[in-house]
Amino acid sequence: MNYFLSSMPKENWANHAGYKATADVEKIFEKHNLKKFNQNPIFFENKKTIFGVLFAIMQRISVSFKLRTLKGHMIFIQYPYPPRRIPDAAVIRAIRRNKACLVVHDIASIRNDPARAEKEVFEHAEYIISHNPKMTEKLLAMTDNSEIINLNIFDYLTDNINTCERQKNDGIVFAGNLNSIKAGFLYEYGKNSTDFTLNLYGMYLEEDKITNDKLQFKGCFDPEELIQKIEGSFGLIWDGNSCTTCSGRYGEYLRYNNPHKTSLYIIAGLPIIVWSEAAMADFVLKNNIGIVVDSLIDLPSVINNITDEQYNEMHRNVLVLAKSLMNGDILGNIIDDILSRNN
Repeated sequence: MNYFLSSMPKENWANHAGYKATADVEKIFEKHNLKKFNQNPIFFENKKTIFGVLFAIMQRISVSFKLRTLKGHMIFIQYPYPPRRIPDAAVIRAIRRNKACLVVHDIASIRNDPARAEKEVFEHAEYIISHNPKMTEKLLAMTDNSEIINLNIFDYLTDNINTCERQKNDGIVFAGNLNSIKAGFLYEYGKNSTDFTLNLYGMYLEEDKITNDKLQFKGCFDPEELIQKIEGSFGLIWDGNSCTTCSGRYGEYLRYNNPHKTSLYIIAGLPIIVWSEAAMADFVLKNNIGIVVDSLIDLPSVINNITDEQYNEMHRNVLVLAKSLMNGDILGNIIDDILSRNN
């Protein structure tokens, strides 16, 4: 039997942006006839009450015991398994006793916690679906027993992609967490008169730190609505406190991860702008779906040197790729290949 461990806490959280990637992966699992192992994933709302704490403990024990019964099957697990709501020991036991495939969302030991002991999880997995070749290099240092497969870009399930016409000089979109810890560069942007306008979508905007009119806040929307709301020419992938490079723990992590917002931009019909040293840069250039820059200061000259014909070609390529992402074809094809080798 082929199973997956459910990672979604609540059905009505599935449209929350923070859960979009996890929810989409579960839907793709189900689409490819994987059976949900734990029908009631661990979740409790009143975790600050005595009842909430007791309920959480009971659920952790219950799922741990259920995992003991799972042996000799093919099992797909999103990693990290649903944010730390189950003991690592139980997940590791399930990985050891079954043929396990880990779909990686985040690797804490790369991002911000070098001391995090993740090696024991990875080295017992039969398959690991990594973000990209750069992340795979890191994973190879943690395991020599697993087959590592590169996803290259996340799917983004939706019924509708944005096919509206785009023009190259209509501003740049930045969507996501807008606070200065993760996206401090925003509050340094716009000091040059030639800078393009940034259209901002998301949460935690620090309005008191905006010192110029180059930042235009457009609102916060659920993932499905945002696809059709986005206005601009390019979607920007950038993190850290500097406009001249991606720096700090969030900026450095771009060297290894595939930001889920990349897929959002593509579904919205936006060519991509990404840091030249980011892991996504190779994918963007190979598929001609955008441009790479060393510094945001270079944006005016780089964009002005793009012809309308070149921009339109990028836009067409984005829409072709969007049709695969909206159907879950990227991960789906990998799942089919793994299952064909294990059935």
